[in-house]
Amino acid sequence: MKQHSASIVIPLAVLVTAACVEIGPEYPEREAAQMLEAATVDPADVNTTLLRVMSYNIKFGGARIDFFFDGWGERVHMTAAEVQDNLDGVLALIDEVDPDILLLQEVDRDSRRTAFVDQAQYLLDNSKLNYGAYSHAWKANFVPDHGLGKVDMGVMIASRYPLEDAERIDQGVIDEQDPFTQAFYLRRCMLKAGVRISPGRLVHALNVHTAAYSTDGTKQRQIDQVHAEAKAIKGALIVGGDFNALPPGASKLEGFEDEKAVLTAEPVHYRGESTWMQGMYDLLNPAIPLADYKADEKRYYSASVNKDVFWTRRLDYLFSRDQWSAGATILQRPGDKWLSKPIVNDPMKLSDHAPVVALLPLQ
Repeated sequence: MKQHSASIVIPLAVLVTAACVEIGPEYPEREAAQMLEAATVDPADVNTTLLRVMSYNIKFGGARIDFFFDGWGERVHMTAAEVQDNLDGVLALIDEVDPDILLLQEVDRDSRRTAFVDQAQYLLDNSKLNYGAYSHAWKANFVPDHGLGKVDMGVMIASRYPLEDAERIDQGVIDEQDPFTQAFYLRRCMLKAGVRISPGRLVHALNVHTAAYSTDGTKQRQIDQVHAEAKAIKGALIVGGDFNALPPGASKLEGFEDEKAVLTAEPVHYRGESTWMQGMYDLLNPAIPLADYKADEKRYYSASVNKDVFWTRRLDYLFSRDQWSAGATILQRPGDKWLSKPIVNDPMKLSDHAPVVALLPLQ
């Protein structure tokens, strides 16, 4: 849900420099993902019949610091100590869920704003997860806005089980942006990987983080691309992430209290977007049924920009080709139950998104 502005303020001198300096990488339609492994690998149960699955946008370990792009503060960079403390809080919540497969969005690996801490490796080395695949969704040698500097942020699949055939699938630029802004801005992607439970059992995972505030149809195009990719994958499949889109039939499409400080000429809204997720619900089984969401929308909200305003909308999802077990939920606050046990850590203090958690029986 990050990066509210559709454009980045770039001084003329920087534009001149950019003509002579490589800003970031080329983005092929598909390319191999970066593969990672924990410092210590503990073999997982190859005979398991139930997978614990979690999707979580961790806000690059920024917790609830008031950053400039949120509209509530002026912070740009963190210290390494701040990053580690924030990640330790995220890890504590992840440990409470104890997932077998974890889909992460907004993970920094080599960014000035996060003191160049490799968050992907840190999360693996300090959790029960063994293997990871990472793909950058924002990679630039420097971003001039507010002196942000070098950025490498992306999506990650972490797993107890070995990963294979992991690839980054490019989702293109925001069409309404000018070419200079596109050069410095996020480049959304999907991350796909096979999770090898045992020699004869493979589950595909597709991690998603679509554009947040485009108004030109880019987000719909990206969601349609996710749908097409999911449809093309054969066999067991999990799709999850931060879709930056409301569920079909959401009753509130605008006027979100947590957005007040970032309103400019056009308020943040989801008008016209309320049906864009319908295809995902038609194609796959949602971990949280649409009927449950409509019966109690606030219980399944998962995002809020302002740390002082409780979750205001639902943007995060898990889907599967197979049926989920009952009990999937969004962990909004201490006391929310996961596997009949109340959580202790407070998701509101750890990120501007709450995690989605669910159980998937294996066929």
